[in-house]
Amino acid sequence: MNKNWSKYLVIVLAISLIATMFVGCSNDNADVSQKDDGGQVETKDKEGADKDKKDGESDGKKQEPITIKFLSYSRADFPFSNDMPVFKEIEERTNVKLEWELLPPTEPLQKLNLIMTSGDLPDMISYQDRNVLNKYGMEGAFIPLDDLIDEHMPNLKQIIEEPPFPMPYIKAEMKASDGHVYAVPVLTATTVGPNFNIREDWLENLDLEVPETTDDLYEVLKAFKEKDPNGNSKDDEIPYGAQGVGGMTILVNSFGGREDFYVADDDTIKYGPMEDAYKEGLEYAVKLINDGLVDDEFMSINTEQWNTKVGNNEIGLIFGWPFSGLGMANTLVQKLDPEYRYIPMLPVEGPHGDRLKERPQNPIIPRTVITKDNKHPVETAEFLDFLFSDEGAMLTNWGVEGEHYEVVDGTPQFTDLILDNPDGTDVATARAQAGMQMALPFIATMEPEAAAA
Repeated sequence: MNKNWSKYLVIVLAISLIATMFVGCSNDNADVSQKDDGGQVETKDKEGADKDKKDGESDGKKQEPITIKFLSYSRADFPFSNDMPVFKEIEERTNVKLEWELLPPTEPLQKLNLIMTSGDLPDMISYQDRNVLNKYGMEGAFIPLDDLIDEHMPNLKQIIEEPPFPMPYIKAEMKASDGHVYAVPVLTATTVGPNFNIREDWLENLDLEVPETTDDLYEVLKAFKEKDPNGNSKDDEIPYGAQGVGGMTILVNSFGGREDFYVADDDTIKYGPMEDAYKEGLEYAVKLINDGLVDDEFMSINTEQWNTKVGNNEIGLIFGWPFSGLGMANTLVQKLDPEYRYIPMLPVEGPHGDRLKERPQNPIIPRTVITKDNKHPVETAEFLDFLFSDEGAMLTNWGVEGEHYEVVDGTPQFTDLILDNPDGTDVATARAQAGMQMALPFIATMEPEAAAA
């Protein structure tokens, strides 16, 4: 890479980060995999008609299920459907049938925008960008949920009023700028967010240790490029499979740089990209690029292309979420060999002793909206509220009793279908394939994560 391109890249990276000044809090591309340690959340039991609705019965007669047309984000490695055990069980217990339509895993916003302008909206939409959901909500495409929460969602209402873990700004976080709530959220206690994950087997093949410093990381990535860690005698290794500008700017943290506004030690508000530490971190990122240690296509690569490279045993280091990043990457490489594996690693320490990673997981992640075309808004709200009940929380976190978990001495424990999957699927992906914590809102607990560790 020549010097002119390096200067251009620095400008592009800096401009992209400065744009965050005007965008604010945008994409909650969340993949929640670590939750609250409070265990099961005590929620109000539904009474009367709600109980009949859950059972799908009235006066002893089976009612016809309500069908909800549901547009959802998707994953590249497997489609969501009613055949997934958790969704099948939710349908049985709520008497609500989901009629699925999936956004493509690559460029989902383009398809969503087309649907939103088509004049033919589904009943319910799950998407993972609060700005997009709030924008269309304020334009009138989605129903404000304020009254529905007060009158028909007692479980969610109780959680909002008495959060089971620290969420001091939950009411404000759920509202759009017009003061209304449009999206039912995912709620989680974790603030982990995405992290770096490295091929442990590649390290072992080259007799290397997990890098601890920025210098270590450079040397490890250089060895990945030059010493054929995948063992195929081809020059096809991609040391760092970064995805987009953010995959590079996260490296500034190791130099004390911040990617956005932050509160300094003296309680003043500062803007990271204007500081020398950010520039120093960016110079390190550009050095990795110039030395061929980063995917040449990192600026334009989409999820499908990235999955292909991971699945071809080409990428040594990734930066991603626990489910959609680490979990999916391990599923892909272990199809080639069960001994192939990515492992999480701590942020590397920079030359000034900085060792941190920004981009924490927001505990309140708007996800699911009810559109103006929905003919059953009350029933849809009650369906979504079921997910915040004790019963719903068990399903979304643990799966189906007897299939995915058993209760032993009063404590749920995952079965071998999850912990030692016969197809060799890793735990995170096995849970996701069952439908746990996928597509719909949920309140996340820490207990299943500990049991899956």
